[in-house]
Amino acid sequence: MKKKLVLISTVFLFSVFTLSGFNNAQSTEASNEQVKIKTKSIDDADYIISSIEDLISLVDRYKDTREIANEKVARILNVHLTSVNIYAENGETEKMAKHLASFQQLLDYYQQEELISENAIGVLKTGAKYLAEGKTVKGFTLIAQEAAFTLNGTEREVWTYNGEIPGTEIRVTEDDIIRVHLVNELPVPVTIHWHGVPVPNQMDGVPGVTQNAVQPGETFTYEFIADTPGTYWYHSHQHSAFQVDKGLFGSIIVEEKDAEYDQDYTLIMDDWIGDKELYDEVLGGNYPTVEAPVEAWDTFTINGETNDQIEPLDVKDGDLVKLRFINVGNYDYTLRFSGTKFKITHTDGQPINKPETFTNKSLLTSPGQRYDVEFIYDENQDIVIERMADMWLTDNTVIEFESVGSGDNSIEVEKTIIDDSVEPIDILDYGQYKKGKFTDIKQFDKEYRSDLGMKEDGSMTINNSVYPKEYEPIWVNKGDIVKLTLTNDTPLPHPMHLHGHFFEIISRNGEDLEGSPISRDTILVMPDTEYEIAFEADNPGNWMYHCHKLQHAMKGMSTMVRYEDYELPFTPDAGNIIE
Repeated sequence: MKKKLVLISTVFLFSVFTLSGFNNAQSTEASNEQVKIKTKSIDDADYIISSIEDLISLVDRYKDTREIANEKVARILNVHLTSVNIYAENGETEKMAKHLASFQQLLDYYQQEELISENAIGVLKTGAKYLAEGKTVKGFTLIAQEAAFTLNGTEREVWTYNGEIPGTEIRVTEDDIIRVHLVNELPVPVTIHWHGVPVPNQMDGVPGVTQNAVQPGETFTYEFIADTPGTYWYHSHQHSAFQVDKGLFGSIIVEEKDAEYDQDYTLIMDDWIGDKELYDEVLGGNYPTVEAPVEAWDTFTINGETNDQIEPLDVKDGDLVKLRFINVGNYDYTLRFSGTKFKITHTDGQPINKPETFTNKSLLTSPGQRYDVEFIYDENQDIVIERMADMWLTDNTVIEFESVGSGDNSIEVEKTIIDDSVEPIDILDYGQYKKGKFTDIKQFDKEYRSDLGMKEDGSMTINNSVYPKEYEPIWVNKGDIVKLTLTNDTPLPHPMHLHGHFFEIISRNGEDLEGSPISRDTILVMPDTEYEIAFEADNPGNWMYHCHKLQHAMKGMSTMVRYEDYELPFTPDAGNIIE
């Protein structure tokens, strides 16, 4: 113990001496040897900060990548962190927090002297701040860049996050701090919207509404707490009808702290323009040059792979298997489940109350929506999950399973249209009934209507208004309980997505729900159908509310939920394309 206390005193005195010496302009012998960092340097690796050792390792890495000017600067930072680590090992949390704050001051000095990159400053200061609070920081870099993608045997140019279709999966644990560094290497502006994740408004990624679009060659850092477990996804919201079709999307999974699954798979479903010439004509330039017919999107993929490429999912007999279905496409997809007992546990990442098991039933999924499905794998059963064919995507798609170590349970299914007589699941009658958060409310603070329509020129409307030329916002105050009545007077279904909030479905066509309370962020409104939904205005800002068939949003089916007295924290630039 005496040796450790001596080391604490020695290290602390050296750190204080070093810090005070830097504040004295006459004392910097080291500064004569520094190479000032004047350009932004990018750390393209993921990282986790859950301990002081992680910070020390990051300082060493930034030294190696020249994001920290030289070895002397890195050594001084790590001497300071070593003293903090000793306090942490001794359980002296107050002293640990105090010296983490001193470490941040030292970073400020080096930033002023241009001896450390902006990226490294952000990572190290964020890590120090949250370590003092006992939280874990998980950092990711997403680079928006061009890549080659082979579809139907032909290569085409796509836009990606990190060169992948889908983009890199961001998987974290409940209550982690997420820090995502977006680097734009594309020739056009981009953003990242965290679909379904209740982030602070300035992190929502909507150009002109919550931030300016990130210009070519520039960067932006998103930071938020992953405090709501669930299945979510991310995509560019700049000209999203175009950029999502080009490939700018990926998944974000927030796992429960006590999650107990043997296998956990994310299945991102999408549709593509299969014909390369038409694809190049529609999506080949910076912006669409022609409006393609709806039937052009004739090729279905799961995680970027078509039927002949999809590999069986590895499972073992007796495994509890979780499948996370995410619809990022333009169409509604019908999934058929048979061969064993399944249950739907979550809608849009939010839990269903006591879901019952089922088999040989189908589930309709719509753009923007997510469903978590669980089952126990039995290698002796012929388990079939498939995306059923329809008039646009005329081949059904089979998800197969391979029993690892005990034979191959892959099922050969003929690629033909499946009988559509399979009984559909009505998610509003699914699960065990209990009162929802807003069930007994008779008088809401605010009530609005959203009548979905279409004009003769093909534009899509909410309350006869075409966004952004004209629209009436949904005005709220923080704490309001808001009821929204949605009707659909068009021949098309519309999945309506609300940013920044979860809402509860309280009625359909005037009838109360008979199953579990359903909380979600995207609701499919079928023609001639009325829904009542309710949400609590608990996240101040300006929030988009729009159809997630993104071509419909592009044609005007959008508006905003706006909080009274909220002021934009930035000045919108020209070139933001809000969709």
